[in-house]
Amino acid sequence: MAARHLLLALGFLASFSACGNDDSTGPRPSTIPTGVTWKLNCIGSPSNDTCYDPNLDQPYTIRFEANGTVSGENACNTCGGTYFYVSATQGEIDWTCTEAACGTPPPWLGYGDAVGRTTSFALVDDGLVLTLADQGGEPLQLVHQRAE
Repeated sequence: MAARHLLLALGFLASFSACGNDDSTGPRPSTIPTGVTWKLNCIGSPSNDTCYDPNLDQPYTIRFEANGTVSGENACNTCGGTYFYVSATQGEIDWTCTEAACGTPPPWLGYGDAVGRTTSFALVDDGLVLTLADQGGEPLQLVHQRAE
């Protein structure tokens, strides 16, 4: 399993070698599929194969557009902003979400903040993985699948 993940990561990195580096801060449409809505599937750690479901009865989604904009849902709140790459494998998302109360009991609203702390993007097994550092500085992954 680890060898497969290593091969996927190497293939992902190799795909960048053919890309030009004209605009290091602009979106590169070939790296993230645009016009696709991704739904949060689980939250995990890259150090092990566990991924836990944070009670996903609310919508937690993200959608990248070719023009560098990003939008999504954080439970009953809408989010929007921009994304850009700082290197071939590292990108950042700058977005804000509305802050409406979402019912009782309140759902998890940390998705908006977590997405805003994204430091890298990867496509793994037909899914979108956003990697960020948790509050203790450890890597954390938001694993998404294509929304139906």
